[in-house]
Amino acid sequence: MANLNNKLANRISLRGDEGEPFNVGQIAGMANDVVFHALASTNLTLGDHVGYGPRVLVHGGRQVINGVANGPETSVGDNVGLGPNSLIYSAVIGNNSAIGRKSAVFNSTLPARTYVRSRVIVADRRPGNNGMILPVEW
Repeated sequence: MANLNNKLANRISLRGDEGEPFNVGQIAGMANDVVFHALASTNLTLGDHVGYGPRVLVHGGRQVINGVANGPETSVGDNVGLGPNSLIYSAVIGNNSAIGRKSAVFNSTLPARTYVRSRVIVADRRPGNNGMILPVEW
């Protein structure tokens, strides 16, 4: 098992009460108050060398396509940075990507090397669908 000293902070929650399994790769770093939670009958896959900022929420589930939850399940690729207060929900984040502070990605598939600026909501962005990318103030 890898040495996790100085990589994990406090109040981290892996909620396995609904979905399983959780697949967690090698953690680059994890700040306080990080939560992982999968919806029923789904799994959650988190890649290697992911950095989790404070209060990150990665919520599993399937993407909804044409009104049906039959799309890809939530996953975060390798070498990804999730900024403080970011939210991933029913989304796929490609390798070598970064999600900015207070940003959210919903029902979307982001290709490798995607950068989402701080304070942005990305919704319903999949291959062949540009989706919405909206700045927010919070």
